[in-house]
Amino acid sequence: MKYCGVKKSGTMFMAIIRYPASLGGHRVWVETYNSPKLAALVYDQVAFVIYGSQAVLNFPLSSDKGF
Repeated sequence: MKYCGVKKSGTMFMAIIRYPASLGGHRVWVETYNSPKLAALVYDQVAFVIYGSQAVLNFPLSSDKGF
């Protein structure tokens, strides 16, 4: 399964977020993980902090749980 904000590098998976144009529009590497699902969960946390309710999340129902 392909997750939003997750890139594979060798055997590891990177969580990467793109800031909005108003904040420079650049990409930021968050962290590298062994699991694509874990990278996707971390991406969701960061995306929700940056974009709030407008964030495109991999696991939308998780945002209600406060991680």
